[in-house]
Amino acid sequence: MSRHSSSKTALTLSSSRGLVVVLTALVSLAATVVYAQEDTAGAISREVKSIFERCGRAVVKIHAVDEHSELSGTGFFIDPAGTIYTSYSVGGEADNFTIQFEGKKYHATQLVADLRSGVALLRGVPVANRDLADIEKLYFGLSSYLGVVIAQNTKGDHVGHVKDEGLKWGQVSGGELVRGYRTNAYMPFHSDPTDRVALLCVQKAKRGGLSSIVSSTSLYNEILATHPEALDCLFRGFYYSLRGEGNGGIAQITDYRIPLFDYFAGKLSSRYVRKTIEQGAAVGGAPLLLLR
Repeated sequence: MSRHSSSKTALTLSSSRGLVVVLTALVSLAATVVYAQEDTAGAISREVKSIFERCGRAVVKIHAVDEHSELSGTGFFIDPAGTIYTSYSVGGEADNFTIQFEGKKYHATQLVADLRSGVALLRGVPVANRDLADIEKLYFGLSSYLGVVIAQNTKGDHVGHVKDEGLKWGQVSGGELVRGYRTNAYMPFHSDPTDRVALLCVQKAKRGGLSSIVSSTSLYNEILATHPEALDCLFRGFYYSLRGEGNGGIAQITDYRIPLFDYFAGKLSSRYVRKTIEQGAAVGGAPLLLLR
């Protein structure tokens, strides 16, 4: 087994023609807050479309090649010199970068590959004085530039609301086990089964509400270095509770063990939600795999 890395990468175009216009669009989006004058779906739709158009002018398509295969993804300009910010998974270990922008292709050179995290923090998203429906449309639209937005539960919700509804994590409500983000319970580290996850803070909590992020790749490397004997157990995985969201009631569990670590297309992948593993054992009767 080998060590792995993940994070972010900065690129720069060999040609910077037209980049000042793109940067201006970014600054205009961050600094301008346009409020709907009419409480109609049409007014909201026009405003969101305008925001999409401004953001779209800053986004580029990235193509690269590493030792394993061809890579593709997106990035965005961050300065008038043509510097582009993207995920480490898109370009961290690659070369031969090609940037596609406004129908043209440009050669790009990697400036830096930062291995510390795969997280981008954006400030200034205009949520003040907007109603929740408006914010949802704005958030969904911005997220669509990062990839295809998928449903996060069996109800088909694409945007979930993290707030205390007065429920208890794991209690039965509506025939399902309540998820943690609907309660005020402490939620330990977990991973979502997607390529990217986005969180938007609409209203700061009166107390608590701290969000922490850790790299699953770094955890794997630490386990490999200090307790490699545990990896066999983690690669075999655990049964998960389906929380009653399937058609078999609250005791239904997955038909197979879900690995905490595994490989897909030659890349290390991770899936870990301790609560649903414990619920699979407590409610569904699934055996926990013990180290020997």
